[in-house]
Amino acid sequence: MSKTLDHRFRSSKADGPDPTQVQPSAWNDGHQFTGGANGNVLIRDTADPAYGATWYPLGEWASIPFNAANFRGNLNMTWTVNALDYMQYAVIGKTMFLAWGISNSVLSGPADTAVVMVLPAGVPTPAGAEISVCRLTAGGTTQMGLVYIQPGLPYINIALLGQTALPAGGFVTQGQVFFKVA
Repeated sequence: MSKTLDHRFRSSKADGPDPTQVQPSAWNDGHQFTGGANGNVLIRDTADPAYGATWYPLGEWASIPFNAANFRGNLNMTWTVNALDYMQYAVIGKTMFLAWGISNSVLSGPADTAVVMVLPAGVPTPAGAEISVCRLTAGGTTQMGLVYIQPGLPYINIALLGQTALPAGGFVTQGQVFFKVA
């Protein structure tokens, strides 16, 4: 398989004697791409006025730094996250992949059906609705949780399947979800 980009038309003419003019051999030569980084892909980008294309990182995961303010209860419940095991995302085209692991957190106050992870500034906002599952431990019981995302809202809801109330106490969650972004 060729790793060069060639013109559709390839000239069969021989090079002429004037080296200051574009020769058929130069026309037939493959293009060399500059810029970007290993693992990047060149994609069509109509916002680029010069070339109509841009380098895009394909599947490079970025860590989201810990900020306790990005975690809260849905209504009156408090979700105190003391540290992240990991929280990272990758964007491929118009799809965002988000993965998280939180093992050092506590739920307190009146019981509620969901907790909320706020997406920090700089992380794309969901453009489409998505429902997925995650693993969570609440009240000492490990079970499947429900992850739901609403378009245009910069946060992710995590609940028990069946949307029963989350009990106060230690809370652990790990999961992955992917969703459409603008």
